[in-house]
Amino acid sequence: MKTKLLLPIILLLLAFAGNAQQKSKFAPQLDAVLKMFTTRNTEAAADVLAENYTIARIFPGMEEQVLKEVLKQIPTFSGYIIKNEKPDKDGTHLTVDFTVINDEEKKFPANFLILKDGKIQELNILENATVETKLPN
Repeated sequence: MKTKLLLPIILLLLAFAGNAQQKSKFAPQLDAVLKMFTTRNTEAAADVLAENYTIARIFPGMEEQVLKEVLKQIPTFSGYIIKNEKPDKDGTHLTVDFTVINDEEKKFPANFLILKDGKIQELNILENATVETKLPN
């Protein structure tokens, strides 16, 4: 009887340990992005962004300017959940939900390509956003 009860508990603990290791592998990058979102300061993620990082739906070369504007408009996040991790030849694609502070039910989806050197090449945070552009007067 003890063995029947002990085996499911061990398997459950191993599953939790596997998830913790998965998250911790990319924790430095995701923690830096979370800090960037919460402080609304792009410098918080400067060390983990690749030199020529991209943001989906943004013209090349405009990423930094658009990111600064996006940071002014997004809600404050309390954390993140890795939804999917898919390795490819360049690195690993991550699908992540950022959780909104004081509203854990509300999620902000994002996806990233983290290169093998640990830098974020694709910072896709505008997948479900409406992008408005304003021309200067």
